[in-house]
Amino acid sequence: MTKLKALIPFLVLALCTCACATWNANLTGEAKYYTALKWYNDNLTQYVDFYDMASPTVQTQLRATVKPVFKSAGTALDAWKLAIGTSDAQSKQDAWLKLKSNLITALVTNGLVVVEGGE
Repeated sequence: MTKLKALIPFLVLALCTCACATWNANLTGEAKYYTALKWYNDNLTQYVDFYDMASPTVQTQLRATVKPVFKSAGTALDAWKLAIGTSDAQSKQDAWLKLKSNLITALVTNGLVVVEGGE
């Protein structure tokens, strides 16, 4: 029973991920961009709040590790927005998705996003 309880959150997450992937596939290129922009802005706000409360030592670490990834991701989002409706849009979206993955890694590594349930 304990193993089943531990498995339930992963099953829910998997189902939500599948549902979101299916839902996101039906969005227009512009809607996908604005969804990504909201995700970026929400995480940037969380990062700034965390940064403002952090010690100077932690701020220095964040400036070196997380801030450059946010800048690169923001640049990728800007490039994607300009490419919406063109033949280059998919490659710009792919570049954003790669940087989003890097950004998630940086946020998790630096404790800004906590991954729960890995017992």
